Amino acid sequence: MFVACVAAAMGGFMSNYCKRAFNVEFALRIETEMMSRLREKAELEAINVFAHNLKDLLLAAPAGPRATMGNDLGIRTGCKIAVVDNTGQVKATATVYPFEPRRDWDGARHTLAALAKAHLVDLISIGNGTASCETWSK
Repeated sequence: MFVACVAAAMGGFMSNYCKRAFNVEFALRIETEMMSRLREKAELEAINVFAHNLKDLLLAAPAGPRATMGNDLGIRTGCKIAVVDNTGQVKATATVYPFEPRRDWDGARHTLAALAKAHLVDLISIGNGTASCETWSK
């Protein structure tokens, strides 16, 4: 009863005081907290978008969408050949042995020519494996 009487006596003063207290203390803190959470979500989303775009960029074919034959050169284990089409799908693989101990140059040339012709290869990529110098010099 006493509280009701005091509240009635104070009237508009208590109402204004409560509004001011809310606006100054609570509303500012709530707004700051909400902005902080929204900023964190925005930063995480920006990182995800950047990662997605970077992944697409790094996985894109550097020479564009072209059929490519890749050669991972090796002496003892042979040269591994892979052909990918213009969408990046692996179309064929082979291993040729142009170096010691087999020295099958004619077989290697025949295999490479057949793969290039069968899959309409536009580019040939030669790796820097153990036999790269030997391949360039032949």
